[in-house]
Amino acid sequence: MRVFVWKAVFLAGLGMALAQCAYAAPTGLNVMTTADVLGHNEVALEYQNDGVRLFGDDCNHWALLQVGLFDRLEVGADRCFDGEMGTYGNAKVLLQEEEERRPAVAVGVQNLAEGESAQPYVALAKDAAGARLHLGVIRLDDETEIMAGVEWGLAERATLILDHVTGTGSVSGVGLGVEVTDKVSLCVSRILDHSSGGEDSWQVIVSFAGAAGF
Repeated sequence: MRVFVWKAVFLAGLGMALAQCAYAAPTGLNVMTTADVLGHNEVALEYQNDGVRLFGDDCNHWALLQVGLFDRLEVGADRCFDGEMGTYGNAKVLLQEEEERRPAVAVGVQNLAEGESAQPYVALAKDAAGARLHLGVIRLDDETEIMAGVEWGLAERATLILDHVTGTGSVSGVGLGVEVTDKVSLCVSRILDHSSGGEDSWQVIVSFAGAAGF
């Protein structure tokens, strides 16, 4: 019999990324994906709401599912329930585990859907001076953009998350992640759109994360 045993993986410590706070399809921060992957048999099931106003008429509603396999592979699918945005797939492979003198390194691809341009990326992550640092490059609309971010633990159950993606559609994110219970976590982010004519927005993600026996 398959048994689902929920456990908290959000804010498990500064040694782990806040994988549930993902504006990009794979595990990531507010607006960038990261080198961190879910552990073997770990599952993250999330509801995401984003729009100019919190839960306003313009909001998009998403269901996000990510699964970790073999401690090095993460695969997922994300479904938007508004308009014709549809379902998107993603995959990420951890090439190098983090060690004292070297960062974690992962490669992956997101935005996998019919009629869409795939977005390949390379990302690095490293603990340093009480924070977790993230850096990477991603291919967006035929341009190679830089991704950078940092996480700081504010308290036992709260973490501040800052990140930025360069380019024509440049955006930044400022988020607060909170472990609500041992099964549920919440991330609220302000997304700052630096592109011409872009609008700033809000993002809320409610996460259920844990380990599954497959």
